[in-house]
Amino acid sequence: SGKRGRYDAGLTAEEQGRVEELYLLAEGAHHSGNFEAGANFYEDVLSLDPYHTRSLAGFAMLMRMLGRLEEAESLYLQAITIDSSFPDALCGYGLLLRTIDRHEEAEAMYIRSLQLDPFHVNTLCSYGAFMHTLKNNPDEAERMYLRALKIDPHHVDSICNYAALKHVVRKDLASAELLYRMGLEENPEHVGILYNFSSLLEETGQNDERAQQMYDKAMQLIQLHSPGMMDSDGGSHSSDSDAERSDDSEASRNHNYDGMYVYPRVRVSS
Repeated sequence: SGKRGRYDAGLTAEEQGRVEELYLLAEGAHHSGNFEAGANFYEDVLSLDPYHTRSLAGFAMLMRMLGRLEEAESLYLQAITIDSSFPDALCGYGLLLRTIDRHEEAEAMYIRSLQLDPFHVNTLCSYGAFMHTLKNNPDEAERMYLRALKIDPHHVDSICNYAALKHVVRKDLASAELLYRMGLEENPEHVGILYNFSSLLEETGQNDERAQQMYDKAMQLIQLHSPGMMDSDGGSHSSDSDAERSDDSEASRNHNYDGMYVYPRVRVSS
């Protein structure tokens, strides 16, 4: 249990090896955007080992990204029932609860996850985003982002969120730009950074053509990696039209993309 989750200890060494092989295939397909293959591999794992909590949590994340929220919740609850001390499942379930506006329960999951593992970077990032976007507490959000980045300086979602805080809240555009560039060095296809950096470039009038290219690439990646988002009722900015990017639009929540929240033109990851 704990950081690695639980699995069926009654399996033979050969069966455990096959489970881990399938899990790696599921994870690889999932994160490359091949959701159908990822789902099939997760199902294969769970048919061999229904107690494999990393697969339950990963499958739940995939279902959430597809907008299949009831199925996602069922999978998270299965994982937490099997191992109530598994931070990945607690953090993921907290994100799902936030997505469906059950904010008090979401915060309880984040707190529980950090009590079990104060160094769980994804929880620090997600809870920071919760503080940033829902609690209007940028100071606490910044503290969490900095803790996450001290543990893992390469954690791109935390870089994205800290940059967004510098950009939107602190109005420190020079620091925000530096962080966005750092994030793109880590992951040139990070949707939040592409989206946010395009906004900053337009605001400062540096390079409108590059800004549009970044925005277009972000939209393409959302369609590839989170198809459920495009049919979301969350009011997210999923259109390529400039009208959809108006500074006057109300900040809206995206129910399907992996933990991103949308300001009028800036995303925050979780």
